[in-house]
Amino acid sequence: MAARIITGALHTTVLVTFMLSAVRLAPEDRRGREVGRITLGLGVATVLGVPLGNLLAQTLGWRWAFGLITLSVLVTLVIVFVSSPRDEAPRGSAGPGSLRVLTRGPVLGGVAMSAAAGLGAMTLLAYAVPFLTDGAGVPDRAVAPILLLQGAACLAGTGGDGRSLVLPPRSRT
Repeated sequence: MAARIITGALHTTVLVTFMLSAVRLAPEDRRGREVGRITLGLGVATVLGVPLGNLLAQTLGWRWAFGLITLSVLVTLVIVFVSSPRDEAPRGSAGPGSLRVLTRGPVLGGVAMSAAAGLGAMTLLAYAVPFLTDGAGVPDRAVAPILLLQGAACLAGTGGDGRSLVLPPRSRT
């Protein structure tokens, strides 16, 4: 349970860090596309990870499935730390004072919308298996393919690789 709470808490932090790094490192005309690729990666993780996690839990038991997921998160974290370029750009203020940005309405609204969307998606996934098996009478062996279809639909809804997020460069007049 502790591993699940820790990996869940790190999920958003890592995702936001990746997006900020993509925006900082990508050329101006490719920033939206790079953020879109990160979102696409999250969609692929949903498409493949949820059904595979379900299959692992059915095969090995839920404790082993959580253990393997936690191990994969730790390995991925090491790979990210080793392979990420060092960003030596100066930063703004750090520490508790830097949280003042959360008092801005648009920032707070964005954080709230992101949290609500993530909570909704994770709540759906938490109750999907019992709903399908106990509520709808779906056999256990059919759950992973159904979750795969649900993930594919989510992926299709993201709009691909972020081309729709690319904004034209601002004129400097």
